[in-house]
Amino acid sequence: MRINEADLAAVRPEPNSWISTRQMKGDWFTPSDEEFSELSQHLGGLAEYNGGIALVLAYTMNVPPLSSLDWRAFSHQSGGMSCSSRHYIGFELMPKAEVEFQLKELARYYFYYRTGHFYAGEVRMSDLVDYNDRLKKLGLSCETSYHKLEEAIYPIDATRDNVQRLIGDEQKPPIIHGGLKEYPNSGGTIFLLAQNSD
Repeated sequence: MRINEADLAAVRPEPNSWISTRQMKGDWFTPSDEEFSELSQHLGGLAEYNGGIALVLAYTMNVPPLSSLDWRAFSHQSGGMSCSSRHYIGFELMPKAEVEFQLKELARYYFYYRTGHFYAGEVRMSDLVDYNDRLKKLGLSCETSYHKLEEAIYPIDATRDNVQRLIGDEQKPPIIHGGLKEYPNSGGTIFLLAQNSD
């Protein structure tokens, strides 16, 4: 669901304060495949990932005062067989065409990874090293966001360098002003969202 600062005013303890996603109404969080059309594409079978992806800059626990960007409250199923449901407040990023293909390949690689047993608490150090190496080959990093990794949720640090690598010039000014510039150490993360195998 699209959301703005006026929606959150009723639950903020005081103006300009941060709030927890737990303080927000459950019905605000629309399933991600309803929010992002790319995620509703035909999945195919377990043997091959043919689904779409969505790239978002989002907050998972605490949300700052929202700027005028197209913010959305959504939930996303992840973690393979664990079928976790994570809640986010974020906005969509439009990846460059050459990067979008690489991101889809990353989602394809981790689809049904370890036969669907790739979720919080089951991610191994070797998985993190592998994921970090794959991001480095794309010119990206996950130095501070790696702990959010599981099937269908692929975290990327919300840094200016990563934004530069991922999105086109027409989207950079509002992103930097509406997210990274105002809240550079806020816990916001770029997430590559993909379909879950279960």
